[in-house]
Amino acid sequence: MPRTERVVFAMHGLSCASCAIDVGRALRRMPGIPEANVNYLIDKGTVEFDPEETCWDSIERALERRGYRVMRTRGEVRSIARPIPMSQTLSTLEPTPGRHGLD
Repeated sequence: MPRTERVVFAMHGLSCASCAIDVGRALRRMPGIPEANVNYLIDKGTVEFDPEETCWDSIERALERRGYRVMRTRGEVRSIARPIPMSQTLSTLEPTPGRHGLD
């Protein structure tokens, strides 16, 4: 079984949860990355990769080419999300015309 490395990173530029899912899916398609998750609410992600197939610098460049700013961080991803005012929470339940081609 290959040895893997796990990196936690901060990510700036995500505009929605769907984008975070898309980024995680795109990372998992890259060679040597069996696991990747991006969390929109806390602007952080984790990636597990085989250092014999890829490296953090390649992953970082791939994310930057997609228009995101990323920074490797220390520690684990925290599950505590930043507080969201109730008015914003309720407005997110309403459909937004034109987002992701769903009108």
